[in-house]
Amino acid sequence: MATQLIPEDLPSDDEINKMSTLSGLPHKVIKHWFRNTLFKERQRDKDSPYNFNNPPTTALEESKEDVVQSQPLTLSPCSLSPGLPVNTGPQTQSTDFFRGEPNRGRRSSRTRFTEQQLETLQGVFEATPYPREEEYDRLSALLSLPNRVIVVWFQNARQRARKNQDRGTDDEPPYTKSA
Repeated sequence: MATQLIPEDLPSDDEINKMSTLSGLPHKVIKHWFRNTLFKERQRDKDSPYNFNNPPTTALEESKEDVVQSQPLTLSPCSLSPGLPVNTGPQTQSTDFFRGEPNRGRRSSRTRFTEQQLETLQGVFEATPYPREEEYDRLSALLSLPNRVIVVWFQNARQRARKNQDRGTDDEPPYTKSA
């Protein structure tokens, strides 16, 4: 079963109940998995650097997905026998499979910008606070930073500029050296 499941609509409650019985997972876990998968597929259709739910895929992540897709989920009918506990294996493993988000709990560390990176970003920001996608790509290549980091830096810079404008302090730069 190497085909990828992309649900167009959520399965019916009867179908979810069957999956719940076969897998030993609670009804709500399966229902949430389908909702999340459908949402992610819709987000994936939106090709934009502002789409933070769809981080860029690296070759390593692609190969990891290939391994996961090539290993089908096997369900043992003996685990559904009456009188036996439904879940005999570790629940976290199957729950992680249905979540589809391995290692999402860890937050990445704060980006440390060099003086040159900050000066370049600030110069571009002063000229164009809302750069086009091509400009983000050019800055990403020039500064050796991920596109998403640059998009977030511009969002933060615009917010700081608005905050400073509200306070009446336009002379303060929209970045701090400790950021």
